[in-house]
Amino acid sequence: MMKICVLVLCVAFVSSAPQVKENDNDFELPAGTITCQIDSPDRDECIKEAIQDMLPKLVNGLESLRIPPIDPYRVESQSMTFRRGDAFAATGTIRKTNIYGASNAKITDVKTKITKTHISTQIKAYVPHSTVEGYYKGEGRFNGLKIKSKGYFNVTATDINLVSRTEGDIIEVNGKEYVKLTKFEVSPQFGDLKVYATGLFPDEELSRITLKFVNQYWPFMVREMMPQVRAAIEPLLIEEANKFLLHVPIRKMLYYGEDSA
Repeated sequence: MMKICVLVLCVAFVSSAPQVKENDNDFELPAGTITCQIDSPDRDECIKEAIQDMLPKLVNGLESLRIPPIDPYRVESQSMTFRRGDAFAATGTIRKTNIYGASNAKITDVKTKITKTHISTQIKAYVPHSTVEGYYKGEGRFNGLKIKSKGYFNVTATDINLVSRTEGDIIEVNGKEYVKLTKFEVSPQFGDLKVYATGLFPDEELSRITLKFVNQYWPFMVREMMPQVRAAIEPLLIEEANKFLLHVPIRKMLYYGEDSA
């Protein structure tokens, strides 16, 4: 679900870009893009409206801006490690994973702070329904018992409230200014969550009981795992967002009133 946040952030910057001028042929935006003025008192409300308008337009991505298709969003491979004291440790890899739901997100609030050298954002979004499905392989240790699993997985979440907070520096490269993110915090809350997976254990009954336990006590498990998930995912979100942000000069994305004079 956190991958949705990096998509929303990139859309936020795209949506705030000024209309293409004649000498900006290397930078094209989808027709009808809502544009916003950086020094307007209504900037944040305008950006909120612009993101909402842009999301469904990016279902198939925007190659020129290095934004991949957002619905589904494809993750070829991602590894993660979990640990709880000395009793439990697990390492897992997901692959060929699709994340559905980003294009249906509702942007509920946007707050930005922008100076000549720094930018920070807080974006709140509500996603009514999201599904993550793919294949996994993992191994773990619980009180000396070693477990290896692999198979198909499907996680469906509903009533998701996402809050993303970012900070970045405005840097100059070859005479042009770019945003380079240095911080990306994500806080998701789920209304409900259902997990399905094959191949957890050789014994099918044990797998069934385990899934029943996970689906009953998922709030506790999310609370326990989220700090380690965030520690692993957030550096990757910074990397993904910077692929876009360091590709497009900020003055192509955020403009002052005199720019359009």
